[in-house]
Amino acid sequence: MVPRNILWTPEEDDELRSSMLASKDIATIAKKLNRTQTAIRRRATKLKLPLKVVAVGLKAKPAK
Repeated sequence: MVPRNILWTPEEDDELRSSMLASKDIATIAKKLNRTQTAIRRRATKLKLPLKVVAVGLKAKPAK
């Protein structure tokens, strides 16, 4: 876990930007940058990057 208030470097911003624009999963980006998912979302919002939206639906059970 990364301590709070660690500043983002320009290199991390670039990595975040390219990963977000490539539609990578937030959990994957967080692990790569050694940041929390919340930190990734907040930084992406601050940089006005699009957050990946995942539709979660329930699958119906097959009829017998």
